[in-house]
Amino acid sequence: MTRRRRGIGAYAPIAFKSFEAGGQTVRRRDGKPIVFMPTLDAETGSIYVAADGVLGVDAYGETRRELAAELEAQLRMRWEDYALADDSELAADARALKRRLLSVLAGE
Repeated sequence: MTRRRRGIGAYAPIAFKSFEAGGQTVRRRDGKPIVFMPTLDAETGSIYVAADGVLGVDAYGETRRELAAELEAQLRMRWEDYALADDSELAADARALKRRLLSVLAGE
């Protein structure tokens, strides 16, 4: 397996000031950006990964650009499918994720 050389920017944080989901602009409640710290997958050493347990996001991509796109897609999905859902439609673990999302993020 050939490993690609990665510059120092390869591990720089990936940050979102906001994202669009469910007809809303979603931001962190504290006004700070949503930040993910990419690393390389320990097994392959060639795939970028990033996760946030509070937001329920766990993404990967072959490039930083792919990782950023996947992170944004997962943020949108979590907001639309959990934060905006009626509690009666969610299982207990999904309601817990919804509460965590709403404690950190706000849509306008």
